[in-house]
Amino acid sequence: MRALILQLRPVERRRDSYRDALGRMTRSLTAIQSVHEVVRTILDVGLYALGAAAGGVSIISADGQHVTVIGDNGDDQETSLRWEQFPLDEETPIGQAIRTRQPVFLGDHCFQTLFVHTQLTDSLRFKSTAVLPLLIGERVLGTVTLSFIEDRTFQADEQEFMQTVTDLCAPALDRARLQQEVDHQQIWFRTVNRNSSDIVTVSDGQGVIQYQSGSVERILGYTPKN
Repeated sequence: MRALILQLRPVERRRDSYRDALGRMTRSLTAIQSVHEVVRTILDVGLYALGAAAGGVSIISADGQHVTVIGDNGDDQETSLRWEQFPLDEETPIGQAIRTRQPVFLGDHCFQTLFVHTQLTDSLRFKSTAVLPLLIGERVLGTVTLSFIEDRTFQADEQEFMQTVTDLCAPALDRARLQQEVDHQQIWFRTVNRNSSDIVTVSDGQGVIQYQSGSVERILGYTPKN
């Protein structure tokens, strides 16, 4: 009985740390809006709670043919540049997770057997890795990758924790990306509006002007409010 209790204590402590980490992550995600902040939250929690040596968040490019890393932590500069962007069909753990929509958990032996090229690139540092897809329904946004120096077997509670992290973060990242696109469109629209040589007027069915482009002041000499 004593041996069983001693065996369970590390597991309970680990689960307590996971609950604490998820609580902090949930509170953080409700207060942040930018893509950068979401990525930092994912990596900070993942690296701290699981003891990972490095981590990264990647997204699928607009053309659906490439994977782009939008944030990483713990990788050296050479590794970061090597994996900054790569073809989706390249045989990598990230590519497999995206194509199958399933997590990939690899110890050193599996890494060497299944992904020789990738493993040789990172073998000086990392012996195991976990890659989880960021899913919105059936749509894959990208992945979260966590790399470990030691060769390890990922326990069921560790896998469940990582899955919960990605389930929380995928919608937050999707919202932040959409907001970023809206912000960029607004900046573009304002730039065109200020520099356009045309006057744009939008009116409703009663002929009441709902919108008047800013160029009217430069061309006709009065402000849109007038």
